[in-house]
Amino acid sequence: MGQIGNPLPIKDDKGKVMYIKYPAHNQGDRNPQNLPKVCGDLKPDFIWTNFDVQHYHNIKNLVPAGLSWIGWIPWDNHDVGQIPRAHEAFANLTTKIAISKFGMNFLNQHNVGIEDYIYNIIDTDNYYKISDEEQINKFKSMNPWYTPQTKLLLFVGRPNWRKRIIHTLSIIKELITRGNKDIMLFMHTSLNDPAATVNISELVDGLGLKKHVVFPQFHWDQGLPVEDLRLLYNMADLYIAPHGGEGFGMPIGEAMACGTPFVASDYCTTREFAGESFERGIPSEVYLPRNPQGQPILDRGVHRPYPIVEKFADKIEQIIYDEKRLEKMGENGIKWVRENCSPNTVVAKWKKVFDMYDIKYGLPVGYD
Repeated sequence: MGQIGNPLPIKDDKGKVMYIKYPAHNQGDRNPQNLPKVCGDLKPDFIWTNFDVQHYHNIKNLVPAGLSWIGWIPWDNHDVGQIPRAHEAFANLTTKIAISKFGMNFLNQHNVGIEDYIYNIIDTDNYYKISDEEQINKFKSMNPWYTPQTKLLLFVGRPNWRKRIIHTLSIIKELITRGNKDIMLFMHTSLNDPAATVNISELVDGLGLKKHVVFPQFHWDQGLPVEDLRLLYNMADLYIAPHGGEGFGMPIGEAMACGTPFVASDYCTTREFAGESFERGIPSEVYLPRNPQGQPILDRGVHRPYPIVEKFADKIEQIIYDEKRLEKMGENGIKWVRENCSPNTVVAKWKKVFDMYDIKYGLPVGYD
């Protein structure tokens, strides 16, 4: 099986070890089949996992009998056909925590027994609103196409099946066709990503969008340095996410932390991020695809939606030229992220969960 790597000490900015990360994936496979060995070596008080539903299926028979098991569940769809799998996958969990309020409510509507929800951490120490003219000038120097008239839309993510790349680029085509010639899409994604479901370069060329779509240069598994990504979030007028489902949606949260509002598919967690009166972002209509016989067209076994291109373009046009509204939505987003997703807030919530197990906090011998 072969564990990938050795135990990795995770340190804070002063070099102090905060916790030890034990890789538990076997070579070439996402199923952590050496989990029993890791548990045997560590003799943990409990296991804490953050998996999609299929990976709970993968490891449920590998968790030692009697060991407490906390599941942190990023539920990313409205498909009731997945509920039987959820009941089976989560049957052995001692504590069930969703990663969003949507996930908790949806699963509990179907008696899955989620106890609470705790958001993912948004790194507000690194993602925040900047006002440094030097940083802004850096962006302009690196991107000669940028002018004060440019309306910059931003997409961040791997170009996989759930991100709806074809729809994303079709939305830009629709905006340009309507006469929005100042629109530019910055796609923080890699053209060589093995997860890509389409040839992005060919698609951009075929749609005539070469002058309106920009890609940074980076290896698919690395991304931009955090300071460059922070600058990109800040420079964007609007973040767009025409996705087919998100368990949480980290890039939306990071954009909000930088004061950038969003338009996203009205699905899963989007309204949770947007607010009751859409004061932080705007949801856009979706539809669930069906074949001519009326049967659901499944996406990796799940009935997932497509964004409606024309409606999504409408939502962008509603706010992209309204600077006062964008600024207010950005301020609301910063406040919401800091109140709900900042490191201190999230860690405090997890400490309450761990305290239920009467765990004494400490580091293994040799790491203190």
